[in-house]
Amino acid sequence: MNETYYIKIVGKVNVPSKIEIGHNYALKMDCSVTQESKEDNEDGTFNVISKVVPITAEIVKSNGEIVKARDARKNSTKIRNLLHWKWQQSDNPTDFEEYYTKFTNLVLLNMDAFISQIK
Repeated sequence: MNETYYIKIVGKVNVPSKIEIGHNYALKMDCSVTQESKEDNEDGTFNVISKVVPITAEIVKSNGEIVKARDARKNSTKIRNLLHWKWQQSDNPTDFEEYYTKFTNLVLLNMDAFISQIK
């Protein structure tokens, strides 16, 4: 099968300073793939398009200055995503929702110990 692959970037990131229209910038992003579609070109070939949503980004200006975008996700989402990744890596037979509940219960039980670590 003859396929051509594309990435469609959809969304936005919040940057702390203005970038100018008419200028080119190098862009490095952490993205999440949220959708994939396949288009028939009606000639035996297909276009496969992956939709990606930026999470964070770094923009390199022509003077070498790096502008970092703010990660707009809530900290609770970041923790849940990281825990899900760790759960996948562990081959734990427990369902993720049960695993997440056990984790949050442990955090709640040990809240004072965590708070004492904050300086």
